[in-house]
Amino acid sequence: MTLQQDYTLQDGKYRILKVLGQGGFGITYLAIQVRLDRKVAIKEFFMKDFCERNETTSQVTLGTAGSREMVNSCREKFLKEAKHIAKLDYPNIIRIIEDFDENSTSYYVMEYIEGGSLENKLGTTGLSMSDATRYILQVAETLKYIHKKNIAHLDIKPSNIMLNGNDEILLIDFGVSKQYDFSTGEQTSVFPVAISSGYTPLEQYDPNGVKEFSPKPDIYSLGATYFKLLTGITPLKASEITKDFLQENLKAKGVPTAVISIICKSMEKLQENRFSDVSSFIEGLNSISLQVADSSDKKDGNIAYKQSEEGTAVMPSQEEIDNLVKCRIMDYNSWRYDRAFEGFSEYAKMGNATAQYYLGKMYYLGECVGVFQDYAIAAEWYRKSAEQGNAEAQYSLGSMYENGEGVSKDLDKAVEWYRKSAEQGYADAQYNLGIMYEKGKGVSQDYVKAVEWYRKSAEQGKATAQGQLGYMYGQGRGISQDYVKAVEWYRKSAEQGNVTAQYNLGIMYENGRGVSQDYAKAAEWYRKSAGQGDASAQYNLGIMYENGKGVSQDYAKAVEWYRKSAEQGNAKAQCQLGYMYRNGLGVSQDYAKAVEWYRKSAEQGNAGAQCNLGYMYENGRGISQDYAKAVEWYRKSAEQGDAEAQYNLGYMYENGRGISQDNAKAVEWYRESAEQGNMTAQYNLGYLYHYGRGVSQDYAKAVEWYRKSAEQGNMTAQYNLGEMYDNGMGVSQDYAKAAEWFRKSAEQGNAKAVEWYRKSAEQGDADAQYNLGIMYENGLGVSQDNAKAAEWYRKSAEQGNADAQYNLGKMYECRRVISSGNIGIKEWFRKEEANKGNAKIRLKLGEMFEPCKAAEKYKTFAEQRLKGNANFRLKLDEMFEPCKAVERYKKSAEQGLATQKHDIFYYGYTIAVKWFQKSAEQGNVDAQYSLGIMYEQGRGISQDFDKAAEWYRKSAEQGHAAAQYNLGVMYEQGRGISQDYAKAVEWYRKSAEQGNATAQYNLGVMYEQGRGISQDYAKAVEWYRKSAEQGNAAAQSLLDKYNRFNLIDSIEKYKTLDWISADDSRPNVGVRFTF
Repeated sequence: MTLQQDYTLQDGKYRILKVLGQGGFGITYLAIQVRLDRKVAIKEFFMKDFCERNETTSQVTLGTAGSREMVNSCREKFLKEAKHIAKLDYPNIIRIIEDFDENSTSYYVMEYIEGGSLENKLGTTGLSMSDATRYILQVAETLKYIHKKNIAHLDIKPSNIMLNGNDEILLIDFGVSKQYDFSTGEQTSVFPVAISSGYTPLEQYDPNGVKEFSPKPDIYSLGATYFKLLTGITPLKASEITKDFLQENLKAKGVPTAVISIICKSMEKLQENRFSDVSSFIEGLNSISLQVADSSDKKDGNIAYKQSEEGTAVMPSQEEIDNLVKCRIMDYNSWRYDRAFEGFSEYAKMGNATAQYYLGKMYYLGECVGVFQDYAIAAEWYRKSAEQGNAEAQYSLGSMYENGEGVSKDLDKAVEWYRKSAEQGYADAQYNLGIMYEKGKGVSQDYVKAVEWYRKSAEQGKATAQGQLGYMYGQGRGISQDYVKAVEWYRKSAEQGNVTAQYNLGIMYENGRGVSQDYAKAAEWYRKSAGQGDASAQYNLGIMYENGKGVSQDYAKAVEWYRKSAEQGNAKAQCQLGYMYRNGLGVSQDYAKAVEWYRKSAEQGNAGAQCNLGYMYENGRGISQDYAKAVEWYRKSAEQGDAEAQYNLGYMYENGRGISQDNAKAVEWYRESAEQGNMTAQYNLGYLYHYGRGVSQDYAKAVEWYRKSAEQGNMTAQYNLGEMYDNGMGVSQDYAKAAEWFRKSAEQGNAKAVEWYRKSAEQGDADAQYNLGIMYENGLGVSQDNAKAAEWYRKSAEQGNADAQYNLGKMYECRRVISSGNIGIKEWFRKEEANKGNAKIRLKLGEMFEPCKAAEKYKTFAEQRLKGNANFRLKLDEMFEPCKAVERYKKSAEQGLATQKHDIFYYGYTIAVKWFQKSAEQGNVDAQYSLGIMYEQGRGISQDFDKAAEWYRKSAEQGHAAAQYNLGVMYEQGRGISQDYAKAVEWYRKSAEQGNATAQYNLGVMYEQGRGISQDYAKAVEWYRKSAEQGNAAAQSLLDKYNRFNLIDSIEKYKTLDWISADDSRPNVGVRFTF
């Protein structure tokens, strides 16, 4: 695994662009040196057969326990090799900039060569004699230099020889080179052996490598390379090569005999028969009268003048100077700063605008390009170049005026020079001019103009301009707001690695602006930006991990990203990191650490952190309790508008903590918080108005604030508001409203509210009795108790409360309770006398009556009547497992007790029908529907389809979706009503439009079969799809089948649905809901 695109090293100094290559011992990346905006190559030590990388942290594990010693030894040689090469100062050797350790491994940075290698250039036909000899002499001179340093390259071949922009060679890949120390015998190399077939001499095939320094392995490779350059043919491997092979191929290319001799001598199998050193090789070539072009006169010198025939100095032509400047630019881009500076200085004085610009640039950059930094001199040379119309110099001079570097700060001048450059199409200047218009710096603020210049720059591919243009679209500045366009430009910029655009694109995905909301995509872009060190992106990525948005929830990861952001000074991240420490999320709980991070954030003015720090002081967590300090921090936060802090400050004033008690001040701060929606502050403000503390007593105001708090769910405010209605204080007395608020409060567990309900219910209030039944049935504010629920429903139902009647009926229908007053448990115990021996049915019967009290009665009964009965004990264990009821009933039926069981259930259904009837006759829609079910299924009453249809209709006409569906089924099947497909369709549609999935499916069937409506396959598919989207398996099965036959893609093809067989499995359309 490699480092990902946009990953940064050395705290953002280098940004990875892509992988250039990977070998057994390392990975080479193309990267950007951010400050200089220059490409470099970075080599990472990574032995692919032994190393592993953590894909989240990028940390490298260097081998296993068994291989770690060997891997670390190779790593040491990797670094030693880099340091030795870094000391080489020769124009034809790749330059190593620096080395460093990171991610638990090592790296070194090299200059990056844009050109190709000699291998790429020569093709299959070879080069001309002149070019081949010129290149090989440069390689030889380079080898001569490194051999003087006791370094053997040991891998000379065309693919390791690059060509720069000056058409000069650069020797690369010192991965197998060795430096020898004659005093110790020590040598450096990652590889003990390196074999490049055709270029490697026999001695390098020795598994122990080349033990002692000798130039002769490189001389062999030099000769082999020369052969390849001249012929385009790769030599045979050393064990197979012959002089005949060399001579035959060289002669075929017309190579002079003297040159053939030099190549053959270089490639002798025995070392002692080769040239003694590279100098001898060079002398051999130079002694031959070949007209090899001397590229140094043409390309290397800083030739400024010629001699006229009379001996006077003659100025070179402008074309010649321009060519010389281009050569020096190539030097600059190849990091040969000394040569570049010397040339630029000479040509700048001669008035060359490009040289003047580059000379200014070198003075501006200073030490990083080997020059003493001097902004004033830089500005002087930029001006000379700019006045000649050089766009880059005009831009750079504008930047110096904007920032006051080397000149007095002058925004007007900055704009002037930016404009000159921008009008020539220079993208950087266009972008900066856009900034000046956006910020109103040196010009009147003008968003339209800003957009105009950002667009010009963005269309040239300037990443920062693309990002800023996206921002303008997103904010609607200078152009109509357009999130889609914003995303488009953010993406262009982000894909170029712009860290801010990556962050902004994450924002768009997170909030669904201009794109479909996609938390995973948001996290992906946040991660790219965060990996480049953007603190805001790191913070947002932490939020995603904390909340599990777009990534698996991972508090430890959240803490990791919060910490990265916090350590960069991001106040929000510091506050959130404090929160994680305070609550022990992703880290061990540590109040002291929480205080530390809260303080860092608070001191930057973060209101939330200030409030949290106040809380820590107030409660003495992680720090000594100090109310005065708490007040101090609450005040800082409150004055910034933090609602929680305003509430807390009000509380401190009300209770005289850390400050003199002052109800008026408490009211002031509670009001600030309450108006922002803080429900506790709203309650407290209502309370102070209620009792006239710190403000004139005002019941109406108390009611107003109690209501605001109560509507947000504050149970104490709900209770107090109920009291105000109950007593007519600040509002017209209204017992119904009082009861409503008492109920809301009671359902949240407010003991006073529950007690009020109980007293009201005991005094005969039907609504209170009904609501108390709901509370017991659902365990709202009281312990769940079906028996108590039924008791209170009954009291309310007997007073005619339709809802209570329905709920009581439902409890009987579902057998959640059967009153012992109607069929007593003792009666069933008497029945067991007649059925002795069948403990199972006795227990089942006991289980059905008053289950909340059953256990104790079973225990007593067991001890007295059924000692040791294993079946009985088993039933005690299973008594609250209703899912096993069917099996128990089956066993009972098998023992001849089905009649008794039926009697029990039938009696429960009978009572359910009684109460459903009472409720339904009062218009309760649910009761009407349930009564329809009872008539249709003959539960507790004789089966009667006519009555079922009648009650379904009453419920359906009030909008009950399940009743509408069931009525549709009755019409479709002609049960209790004349069969009428059109009416069936009508009721299915009403139910389907309310989202009833089975009605949607049945409506689809009606359309498909043309029953009650014109056949319409498109409509059928539409309703099947709606049903399937809700999880209806039958509808999904049909859609899947249609898709397999490509029927959904063409409405015309729906007519081919005749292939569906008559026995195609579908649910019976008469399936009913029995909620």
